[in-house]
Amino acid sequence: MLTLHDCVFCMLLFNFVNYKLLLLCIVIIIIIIVLYVPFCVFCFHCIFMCKCVLYYCHRLSTQLQLTNLSYHIFKIHFNIILPH
Repeated sequence: MLTLHDCVFCMLLFNFVNYKLLLLCIVIIIIIIVLYVPFCVFCFHCIFMCKCVLYYCHRLSTQLQLTNLSYHIFKIHFNIILPH
Protein backbone atom coordinates (compact mmCIF):
# COMPACT_ATOMS: atom_id res chain seq x y z
CA MET A 1 0.00 0.00 0.00
CA LEU A 2 1.25 3.48 -0.85
CA THR A 3 2.13 5.66 2.04
CA LEU A 4 2.41 9.41 2.18
CA HIS A 5 6.17 9.06 2.17
CA ASP A 6 6.04 7.09 -1.13
CA CYS A 7 3.81 9.71 -2.75
CA VAL A 8 6.13 12.54 -1.70
CA PHE A 9 9.10 10.60 -3.06
CA CYS A 10 7.30 10.09 -6.40
CA MET A 11 6.45 13.79 -6.63
CA LEU A 12 10.04 14.79 -5.87
CA LEU A 13 11.35 12.35 -8.44
CA PHE A 14 8.86 13.65 -11.02
CA ASN A 15 9.89 17.26 -10.29
CA PHE A 16 13.57 16.34 -10.51
CA VAL A 17 13.04 14.70 -13.91
CA ASN A 18 11.02 17.71 -15.10
CA TYR A 19 13.75 20.11 -14.00
CA LYS A 20 16.37 18.03 -15.77
CA LEU A 21 14.31 18.04 -18.96
CA LEU A 22 13.72 21.76 -18.65
CA LEU A 23 17.42 22.36 -18.14
CA LEU A 24 18.23 20.16 -21.12
CA CYS A 25 15.77 22.09 -23.31
CA ILE A 26 17.24 25.41 -22.19
CA VAL A 27 20.77 24.21 -22.94
CA ILE A 28 19.72 22.97 -26.39
CA ILE A 29 18.01 26.30 -27.15
CA ILE A 30 21.10 28.24 -26.06
CA ILE A 31 23.37 26.04 -28.20
CA ILE A 32 21.09 26.50 -31.21
CA ILE A 33 21.05 30.28 -30.74
CA VAL A 34 24.81 30.44 -30.23
CA LEU A 35 25.42 28.43 -33.42
CA TYR A 36 22.58 29.81 -35.52
CA VAL A 37 23.27 33.53 -35.15
CA PRO A 38 26.93 33.38 -36.30
CA PHE A 39 25.87 31.09 -39.15
CA CYS A 40 23.28 33.65 -40.29
CA VAL A 41 25.81 36.47 -40.04
CA PHE A 42 28.32 34.42 -42.05
CA CYS A 43 25.73 33.61 -44.74
CA PHE A 44 24.65 37.25 -44.96
CA HIS A 45 28.29 38.30 -45.35
CA CYS A 46 28.89 35.73 -48.11
CA ILE A 47 25.74 36.72 -49.99
CA PHE A 48 26.58 40.40 -49.67
CA MET A 49 30.13 39.84 -50.97
CA CYS A 50 28.84 37.79 -53.91
CA LYS A 51 26.36 40.55 -54.72
CA CYS A 52 29.14 43.15 -54.66
CA VAL A 53 31.40 41.06 -56.90
CA LEU A 54 28.58 40.42 -59.37
CA TYR A 55 27.66 44.10 -59.42
CA TYR A 56 31.30 45.06 -60.07
CA CYS A 57 31.63 42.49 -62.87
CA HIS A 58 28.38 43.68 -64.46
CA ARG A 59 29.48 47.30 -64.26
CA LEU A 60 32.87 46.47 -65.73
CA SER A 61 31.43 44.41 -68.57
CA THR A 62 28.90 47.15 -69.38
CA GLN A 63 31.68 49.72 -69.42
CA LEU A 64 33.77 47.52 -71.72
CA GLN A 65 30.82 47.00 -74.05
CA LEU A 66 30.20 50.75 -74.21
CA THR A 67 33.89 51.40 -74.83
CA ASN A 68 33.93 48.78 -77.56
CA LEU A 69 30.74 50.19 -79.09
CA SER A 70 32.07 53.75 -79.08
CA TYR A 71 35.31 52.48 -80.67
CA HIS A 72 33.32 50.82 -83.48
CA ILE A 73 31.17 53.93 -83.98
CA PHE A 74 34.29 56.08 -84.08
CA LYS A 75 35.96 53.69 -86.56
CA ILE A 76 32.88 53.52 -88.84
CA HIS A 77 32.42 57.30 -88.70
CA PHE A 78 35.98 58.02 -89.78
CA ASN A 79 35.91 55.32 -92.45
CA ILE A 80 32.87 56.98 -93.99
CA ILE A 81 34.37 60.46 -93.80
CA LEU A 82 37.91 59.51 -94.72
CA PRO A 83 37.91 56.27 -96.69
CA HIS A 84 41.26 54.53 -97.04
